[in-house]
Amino acid sequence: MADAIDRANQLAEEARDAALARTLEASNAAPAEDPFCEDCGGLIPVVRRERLPSATRCVGCQSVHERKSAHYVQR
Repeated sequence: MADAIDRANQLAEEARDAALARTLEASNAAPAEDPFCEDCGGLIPVVRRERLPSATRCVGCQSVHERKSAHYVQR
């Protein structure tokens, strides 16, 4: 039983590490050329674009996107 639990914990840790690596890779991507949100079309605030140059969504749309994405585990 302990082996199955250890394996499940290992798989969960690997999934978290992979998700973190994808997030870090995306944040290091080239700056987005378009200052407008890809979802709502609103202007992405300058401060957000300065702090996260690869941002393609405004804070509100990014929050919605992350909540929706949380329901789907990418493997």
